[in-house]
Amino acid sequence: MGALYGLCLAVLTGIAFLARREPSPSRKAYYRSAAFLFRLTILRSLTGRQKPAIANGNVAKNLQTLNPGKNIDKSIRKYYVEKIRLALLLVFWGNLLSLSVLICQAHYTSVDITGLIRKNNWKQGSLTLDLQAESGNKEEIAVMIEPKSLTEKEAELLAKEAYRKLIPAILNENTGTDRISSNLNLISRLEDYPFHISWESSHPDIVKVTGEIVNKEIFDKELLSAEGTSVLLTAWLHYDDSYQQLRYKKIIEVKIYPQEKTVKEKWQDALYSAIESQKAKNAYDDTLQLPQTVQGRAVRWEEKSSTDSLYVWIIIITAAILLYAAKDSDLNKRVMKRNRQLEKDYPELVSKLALYLGAGMTVKNAWKKMVQDYVSNRTRYQSTAYQVLYEEMLISWHELENGVSEGEVYFQFGKRAGGDRYRKLSGLLYNHLQKGNNKLLHVLREEMEAAWEERKNKARISGEEMSTKLLFPMMIMLILVMVIIMVPAYLAF
Repeated sequence: MGALYGLCLAVLTGIAFLARREPSPSRKAYYRSAAFLFRLTILRSLTGRQKPAIANGNVAKNLQTLNPGKNIDKSIRKYYVEKIRLALLLVFWGNLLSLSVLICQAHYTSVDITGLIRKNNWKQGSLTLDLQAESGNKEEIAVMIEPKSLTEKEAELLAKEAYRKLIPAILNENTGTDRISSNLNLISRLEDYPFHISWESSHPDIVKVTGEIVNKEIFDKELLSAEGTSVLLTAWLHYDDSYQQLRYKKIIEVKIYPQEKTVKEKWQDALYSAIESQKAKNAYDDTLQLPQTVQGRAVRWEEKSSTDSLYVWIIIITAAILLYAAKDSDLNKRVMKRNRQLEKDYPELVSKLALYLGAGMTVKNAWKKMVQDYVSNRTRYQSTAYQVLYEEMLISWHELENGVSEGEVYFQFGKRAGGDRYRKLSGLLYNHLQKGNNKLLHVLREEMEAAWEERKNKARISGEEMSTKLLFPMMIMLILVMVIIMVPAYLAF
């Protein structure tokens, strides 16, 4: 796992090195790297025009809609560079965090390179480790390391308080002692005391002193009536070698069905036996030396590594991918919001045009008047909201000032605004300039009435939809009120 995180960091560092001279609005490595990766995705078409291969048509269309009058290639570049920058930032810190977690776990391991384990004291309790024994191949086993042993006098003081609290519970998931189908739960420690239970088995080759069934039988229909092998289990309450001071004896008969051991199970038994032997030798020592050879085979010990850092890495990479994809969704929402605002402001535009034309103004002067009022209000009142419609009209007015023909300006305005109504309005204004339509004021008044009527209908529909959405919460509230009223009445009887 460490190699994976290091490789990702090395790749990101290499990208930052290659992008060190990449032109970018910021000198930060993330911006330069994002600009470098974006440049690598650009393909040259047959006409020689450069188009970003990763920019789909919908994104380009939305960016052009939100940034009218601006260079679309620059808008696309800025948009994708920002997306890539956020993804790179998340991937870099995610890999760094995953690597830090892995290093911390390696630093606080309980087993050193020589196989030496520092034991807990009796107050800290037992130490359970997932170990890997490597001798040609790796074998994973779980081992519980008991705390450092007390002296005989210390054990005697605590034994007087604890010897009555032994609660034997060995069946575990089995239904009875006459039919054992899973490992037994042989208690090995008293709660809140440094005492252990020692178990003896009349057939240790079948039932180990840890409660593991060495020769477990798989019960099928043919073997349900087969006789099992009786095993006597004897439990002793004791502290290390002080058997004569505190003991509680109970003999339990269980029936086990024999089964041939696999090579893996035999090797695990040998590992457990070797560890048990070493635990007995180091009972009064501060450390436990794991066996270096088992059955003539050299064994190298290490604690099983945790996968927490890998989970962190996977989560971060997934989050980076989702963040990259979410930018397109956010762009679509911005376009939809813009279109709703334009649709809402359309009746106001037609009303003002009809009003100014009725007062004797030309279309161009009426356009100028509306734009000037908007700019004046935004300058005077800083809290005036940004309005897409008037920003589009302001762009059109700048085009008029730069010498673009009035008809072309109105046509482009309708094309940028989008929607059937704006296209219809731009067509009316264009025809008025080309053919001198004397009925423009009458048509605008009819369009104004139709627009206001449509806006009222949409407001009515929105209110009905809101009422429908509120129906479910109201039903929940009604049920809660009924429960509050009926439960006390029911309990009163």
